[in-house]
Amino acid sequence: MPFRQFSIAIAHALFPCASVSIKYGKSSFIYNLAASLICYQLLSRHRPLVIGHVLKRLFEQFPPTTLFPNLCELHLEAVFGLLERSSKFWLLRQFISPGLQALWFDVTGIPTHEVEQLFTTLPAEAHGLRQLSVSAGNGTTALTVPPSLGKLPKLIRLAIFGIDVSLTRQTIANIQQARCLQSLKLKLCGTSCDAGGIPLELPSLKTLYLSDGSLPQCTHFLRQVTTRQLSHINISYRGSASPAEVTAFVESLSTSCQTFEHLERIYVVDKSEHPDYLLVIPLHSESFRPLFKFKRLSSVKFIGIGNFELDDRFLNDIPVAWPSIQELKFISWKRRAFYSVTFTTMMSLASRCRSLRTLHLTVDATQPTTIPRAPDGTEELWAYANHPTQPASWILPGVGSCTRTIFPGRGISNSMGFQILRALLEELRCRY
Repeated sequence: MPFRQFSIAIAHALFPCASVSIKYGKSSFIYNLAASLICYQLLSRHRPLVIGHVLKRLFEQFPPTTLFPNLCELHLEAVFGLLERSSKFWLLRQFISPGLQALWFDVTGIPTHEVEQLFTTLPAEAHGLRQLSVSAGNGTTALTVPPSLGKLPKLIRLAIFGIDVSLTRQTIANIQQARCLQSLKLKLCGTSCDAGGIPLELPSLKTLYLSDGSLPQCTHFLRQVTTRQLSHINISYRGSASPAEVTAFVESLSTSCQTFEHLERIYVVDKSEHPDYLLVIPLHSESFRPLFKFKRLSSVKFIGIGNFELDDRFLNDIPVAWPSIQELKFISWKRRAFYSVTFTTMMSLASRCRSLRTLHLTVDATQPTTIPRAPDGTEELWAYANHPTQPASWILPGVGSCTRTIFPGRGISNSMGFQILRALLEELRCRY
């Protein structure tokens, strides 16, 4: 549509009772005013105030599918975030078209039957959708996932911020129909899980994000699905998890993944708003050994979930179990970690894992250590130290950055571990 025609439409919407003629081109007062309003909206650094009834008048006369025939992505909140809820939902219905490929919207405050009607129309009116993101109250309100979402033939990415964990089975069954789905992001709501049953297959799923539920709720979800190609899993849970619950989660990965050849990245973090850091949650190496089945793991990150008690035997097995490991993080965060891993074993791990780029472990550096040697007899260690009151950072063969806490809760400058590191640095400085 020509810019002039679009501007005239805005002028009609703004001044429906205006008697000034608008057919005489740019000399028209209303035309110039409408053009100025459009330029302001396009160029202003501040989000303009958009009036719902104005846009409704405009789009009743010129449907969005006519104004924007090539529109393929729409983030409703970003464009019409200041509108009242009813106007936003009405506008959303106007933008639905077969050419739409990505859609983000919020249904907060919209009657349930209207939301269900919209979902029902999507397979027929927006069958080209490849990405869909739906939220309700920033995920604080649970949504019922209808079977119609599984009927979107091209859907590969689905995000729903707010699903009721008591309907986990029903949710998976409805999502299961989307045979091309590769990425699933769910924000969990509720306190009790359903009874579950025989796991349902999500054959094309490669990436799974679960957030805001407890770790047992995430585990329950994993036990209800089987996957053939899952390569990335991201878990952000709330509420402290016991050692048994952590072990159960790790074991659920083995039952959910039908094959062990695809999983590459695991990220698990406790995102509790007010965690009890004084609560001791001992996590031994044995809790994580089931992960050794996944030979293609390149990133393993467990952050703030408990007090890690890893041992040398566990670290010695990592280079064989995960030959392609690039990121390895067991971070107790503000919790106290137990440093049973020796500095020598950590150095051996870093030198044996040739693809390793990031390493974060808690180690015991109070014992004498042996510097790894290269085939020509020289020490395979290049290091630099940060400020004495900060953890040291090391650069090792194939390692981009390796940060570890020598003594949690104590100043490194006063520890024997730092004295050892400083002595090593002095020796290397003199030698090279």
